[in-house]
Amino acid sequence: MAYVELMARGQELDYEDAKSVGQVVKEEEEFALRRFQDSGEIHPRLRGLSQSRVVNIVAKALDLSAEDLRGPARHRNLSHGRAIAALLGKRLGGISLARTARYFHWDESTIVREVGLLEQRLQGDKHARRGLATIVKQLRVSK
Repeated sequence: MAYVELMARGQELDYEDAKSVGQVVKEEEEFALRRFQDSGEIHPRLRGLSQSRVVNIVAKALDLSAEDLRGPARHRNLSHGRAIAALLGKRLGGISLARTARYFHWDESTIVREVGLLEQRLQGDKHARRGLATIVKQLRVSK
């Protein structure tokens, strides 16, 4: 019922701020991930992955600040970081590009274009794929 009231007011509950239920879910997620890894199955989405967690990990990996990623600057390294955060949020957490665009105060078409360009680059750039895989590993082990 509390969730319904929050949603009615337009406020979303941040997973990382959740108290009792959040801890149980996180532990269950770790158990499930171990089972998937042991069986060689494809990794499931990371339940409870928040945009702030993705942005913080991406910022750290790219030696940027999370504040700069959320800021208005349009420098190439920041746009690239935002695209990585959007792509990983979508692939690993099911976070829509529209929601990520709002998080970064961007137009949705801009984030869609940037993610599309990143996906094209990843297809032909082994080094970029390795870098992305490193960030994915960090997201999977972070809490």
